[in-house]
Amino acid sequence: MSQPTYSEDDREPGPATAAPVGAARFQLGREIGKGGMGRVVEALDRQFDRSVAVKMLLGRDGSGRFESEARVTGRLQHPAIPAVYERGTLPDGTPFYAMQLAEGRTLDQALSAALTLEERVRLLPVLVQVAHALGYAHERGVVHRDVKPQNIVVGDHGRVFLLDWGIAKIQDRPTIAPAESSGDGHQTMQGSVMGTPAYMAPEQARGDVEHIDARTDVFALGAVLYHVLAGRSPYVGETAEIALSHAVEARWEPLKTAAPKAPHGLHVICERAMAPNPGDRYANALELSAAIHRFQASALLARDGGRVEQFTSFSTIAVLGVLCSAAIVTWQMLPGLQAQGAMAYGYLATFGLGWALWLVEWRTRGRYALEPLLLVLALLTILLGVAGTGVNLVAVSMALQRPEFSDPETFKATALMALAESLGNVPASALFAGIQLVLWGMRRRARMRQG
Repeated sequence: MSQPTYSEDDREPGPATAAPVGAARFQLGREIGKGGMGRVVEALDRQFDRSVAVKMLLGRDGSGRFESEARVTGRLQHPAIPAVYERGTLPDGTPFYAMQLAEGRTLDQALSAALTLEERVRLLPVLVQVAHALGYAHERGVVHRDVKPQNIVVGDHGRVFLLDWGIAKIQDRPTIAPAESSGDGHQTMQGSVMGTPAYMAPEQARGDVEHIDARTDVFALGAVLYHVLAGRSPYVGETAEIALSHAVEARWEPLKTAAPKAPHGLHVICERAMAPNPGDRYANALELSAAIHRFQASALLARDGGRVEQFTSFSTIAVLGVLCSAAIVTWQMLPGLQAQGAMAYGYLATFGLGWALWLVEWRTRGRYALEPLLLVLALLTILLGVAGTGVNLVAVSMALQRPEFSDPETFKATALMALAESLGNVPASALFAGIQLVLWGMRRRARMRQG
């Protein structure tokens, strides 16, 4: 009879040493961060032989908020939010909680190292992951209130963490505010106004706690997107008070001047996220994330390489040449257009210009925001057609007063021909304007898909 075979896992375990618990479980090491309320050190978790982060309260004030931060962070179980492993007090009575170590560099450091707009835009996936973490928190009634590049860690293997939930607001619960502290616009202010002024929504800057909700975090993440595009935060001030005053007034440099080379689709997304009126923003962070996803997808599909760029350059020149040739031929074939002079040539020119601008919009994917001008040119085309017809009718009526048209039959035949030719310019200009309106509609739908 064969003997049974045992693996290592099947053997009887030997006597185990009791694993340390509580504060004794963690061997504290180097300091890796410090804020107004606490400090964070790297520590060894003796139970699992792994590196963790231990946050400890500084001083004796703020223990209630520190404990609230530990509870809020612990209840949010999301890949982009560090997991909490233990909460307690150190031998000297200092409150602490241990959490997952977020290894990497902050988004602020990553943005500082990015020397070009292209390098910064590559960080868009980081914002998408942060938006998902915020969306998860918002569904559970938690508003972060301090979203900024310094609180976002970009790690290896695509890992992203949103840190510091110390001033998070839990919906339908009162807010307990610690003492106010000063600093520059990128430091967290606490008191009746809590958050970082450089990325703060107007309602948060005013201390309007009742109106702070998920859209407040949407604004802050939009402000981080502004930083990605412009290379700096929206509010610029030497002190937190100056930045706060700018935040109250929702006063920042428009992206079209702060980041003129950034894609128009991202301008649209950022401007909606940072709308001063919360009702004009994305309803939640997941909607903002979806908008960025749509932009990335459209940009990827539109990236066809250098040959396409050369083809579109050639097609622009070719279409302009055809349009100019068609305008000249039309001018020569229709005496009525010649009678109208510059008026008729004007609406032919606006039609050709509308086509040219649409091609530019198509090639640049809306970078220059020419869509409103396309609508103006369409309206101008029909107005010039109507005005040109009126001019032609006046010219015909004056010409018919000449003696050679005194014969009734000659007068009638000439008048009917001139009237038909003049009125024919109205549907012609309307057709040109209609084509321009179709082009305008195509660009508008494309912009809405991007934003």
